[in-house]
Amino acid sequence: LPSRPRSRCRSSSAKRPDDEAPLRVTIGRYPDVGLSAARGAADGYRKTVSAGGNPAEAKRGASGDKSFGALAERYLEEHARRRKRSHAVDQRNLKNHVLPRWKNRAYASIKRADVIELVEDLVSNGTPTLANRIQSLISTVFTFALDAGLVEFNPCHRLRKRGQENVGRRVLSDAEIRLFWRGIVDSPLTHRAGLALRLALLTGARVGEVAGICREELEHLGDPDLAAWTISGPGVKNGRDHMLPLSPMARGLGLELLAVMDSGERY
Repeated sequence: LPSRPRSRCRSSSAKRPDDEAPLRVTIGRYPDVGLSAARGAADGYRKTVSAGGNPAEAKRGASGDKSFGALAERYLEEHARRRKRSHAVDQRNLKNHVLPRWKNRAYASIKRADVIELVEDLVSNGTPTLANRIQSLISTVFTFALDAGLVEFNPCHRLRKRGQENVGRRVLSDAEIRLFWRGIVDSPLTHRAGLALRLALLTGARVGEVAGICREELEHLGDPDLAAWTISGPGVKNGRDHMLPLSPMARGLGLELLAVMDSGERY
């Protein structure tokens, strides 16, 4: 490849089911398509062949609709819904902020200036953080398209974030913490939900992680030195188990939560 900088990167050939002629699927040109991207695309084609599919026919079938709307749907179906827990956020952001402008536009015609124009409109509307998220999403969609051999470049490549994000520095005062701690378990709030929110305050865990806590995740509560909460992979943002040592107050909340659960309840 270094001696032939414009050569094509191709996947492994496969035999047609009805004759002996080999088929080849073009991935893209080097260096427009990097080696790692070419290897990833080739691995995907091999998996399709192993499952009895025909990558060439699949690629031809996918090439009919060249609109960004079709690309966005393919990204959601083949990447986001399979690999991202936040796929619903991607779908919502595409629907609300990108597709209204680009749905029927050919994705190959979208240039760097188009991305800047869309993002700058969001910045001008007073949503700089959202602007950065949308830019990252567009870049991810085009990276997917690049890996799939649908485009030759990513218009967001090395494009700096244009929104100036403000870091949140708001913290609760001692008086606010006392008010929260005493009032969160009082009616009309449920006692169990109040205990859970107290645990969120003490541990810094996400509310969704606290809401999904189960018996098996609370370990060694009888030993103050070993008491811990192991958050299982499916409930963690990065998908990996996370062990959280419990302070004496947090351990006490764990014991109190178990005490208010019925014997047949797991969560």
